[in-house]
This record gives sequence, structure tokens and C-alpha cells, in this order.
Amino acid sequence: MILRVVLFIAIFICVTAIIGNNLKREDEGPLMSLVYGLIVSWALAFAVGVPLIIMKKPLSLMRLILVVLYALLFATGVFSLVKRKRCNKDRGQITPFKSSEMIYLGLFLGIVAFQLYKTIFYAYADGDDAFYVAAARVAEASDKMYLTDAYLGTPSEILYRYALAPFPMWEAVLAQASGIQTTLLAHLILPPVLIVVTYIVYNEIGKLLFGVESREKRFMFLTLTAVFELFSNVSTSTSGTFLLTRARQGKEALACIILPLLFYELFRLVKAEGDITVKDFFVLLSTVLAASLSSLLGNILTSIMLAGAVLWMIIRKKRFKNMVIISAPVLISIMTVLLYIKLR
Repeated sequence: MILRVVLFIAIFICVTAIIGNNLKREDEGPLMSLVYGLIVSWALAFAVGVPLIIMKKPLSLMRLILVVLYALLFATGVFSLVKRKRCNKDRGQITPFKSSEMIYLGLFLGIVAFQLYKTIFYAYADGDDAFYVAAARVAEASDKMYLTDAYLGTPSEILYRYALAPFPMWEAVLAQASGIQTTLLAHLILPPVLIVVTYIVYNEIGKLLFGVESREKRFMFLTLTAVFELFSNVSTSTSGTFLLTRARQGKEALACIILPLLFYELFRLVKAEGDITVKDFFVLLSTVLAASLSSLLGNILTSIMLAGAVLWMIIRKKRFKNMVIISAPVLISIMTVLLYIKLR
């Protein structure tokens, strides 16, 4: 089992990063491929999972379709990676680190290492796990999605409040494909990955705030962020609490990865004076779909953020075409909410 876990982590990170290579831009760090790979994986899980759940299809069918789609994106990601390597043969050398930069980077990495240690070796009692992780485990074992009561194990009707945000089904797909039980996957493997991905997003935000060359300020920003997350358990509802105690649930992915990534994308849009590329659109689309997978509330929050971006573009008198492109992903959120109102 230990060998299987190590092998799964290596394959999962490698495949996810190569899938994300399809969306990574030239000016972004290589670790952003892992972020985009996760976002695309979640987006496809929502697009495939929700129709299958409504039609009461088995989890194994969802797994088969997702594996095929992930394999296709993996192939295109390899092609994109090879093409990028050929075009960027002469890369600039990395400037040596100053002592102050090394100190702040060391502090940041030390705090993150402590968080990962506590996450892996300590348990946190959380009532939501009694449903979300149990729902994933039941689906993995029974091959049925939301047709079994996660508390009692008896047949039940679909609860669309949860079924229209099937993040646990994505975990169940990973469990079926890897042979690793969902509880082990959810409590031991996914939390460290999601915590690291969160800080990768914050690192890219730091680059936009302070510039790529200002590493000292960026490392200070990351250190302060890690400290704030470490001491944010003043409530059960803060993003830091979700990050360090519930990094296996859709709400954690929404609060700590998806919404910060959407903020990052909209910040890039502002710096680009409202110009949007094809990759920008697909990143926004994938982010909105991933938010829908994580929580029904994600449909509302992403719509509000995109509406704010459109309002900024109206005030700054940007091109109407770009406003329409940015607004298009909101249709998915609207359709999801309307579907919930109809089915609940």
C-alpha cells in the first residue's frame, strides 16, 4: 500500500502538471501547470459528473469518460511541452539569491513544512467529513452516485444540494482508478497537494503585485500569508481553517484555490488593460466549472467576481467583445442554479 501511495502521488502530480501545460502562459512559473491541471480536472469532473448523476449512471462510467478525456489532454500537454521547450532553448539564467531573500524564503518554506507535517501526521475532528468523505467512499464501494445515504448506508433519493457540486465523486474516481481507499486518499494524499497548490497560486499573485524581479517582497508576502493561514482558526469558516483542516472538501478548494486563482486571472486582465486571449478565456471557463464542482455557492461567488470585472471594463470603456467573452462562463453558473431550483 505504501508503494502504491507513493506511485500514485508521482503519477498524479506528473499527469496533472502535463494536463495543465495546455493552459499555462509563457510568463508564468512552471509550477502553475499543476494548478491549471487541477482546475481542468475539476472542470471536466463537473461537466461529466452532473449529467451522469442526474441520469443515475454508475461511478465507473464517469471514471471511464474522465480517464479518456484526461489521457487526451495529457497527450496534447506533452505536445505543448515539447513545443515550448524547442522554442525556449535560450533561457535567461536565474539571478543568485540575496541573503535577505534566502531568509524570507527559508521562513516561508519552514512554515509550510510545519503545516504539511501537522496535516499528514495529525487528525482534525470535522463533522463535514462524516458526509463528504463518506459519500465518496460509498460511491467508490457501491459504484452508485448519491443513491445511498452516506450516514445510514440505505437507498435514498438524490439530494441535489450535494449532487450538483459532486467534488466527492472526483475523489471517488481517483480512488477507483488508483485502488487506494477514499478515506486514505482524502486524509493523507490530497491535503498536502492542495495546500502546496494554494501557495503556488499566492506566489503568482505576489509576482503580479511586486513584479517578478522583486523576490524579497514576494517572499515576505508569502511568509506573512503562511503565518496568517497558520493562525486563522478564529472561526470554523475562515479560508485558513478550511486550508489546514479540511483540505479534502470542495469548499476548501473553492476558498483557497479556485477563488484566489480567479482573482489572479482578473488581476492579469486589469494589467493587460482588458485584452483577453484564447487561453485566458479557457482559464476563466475552467475556473467557473471547477467552482461549480466544489460548491453550489461557487456559482454565486464566481458570478459576482466576473460581474465586477465587467463593471470595471464598462467604466474604463473597454471593448464590448471582451465584456461578452468574460461574461460567457457565467451562463454555466446560472444554468446550474436554475437546475438546482428545478430539481430540489
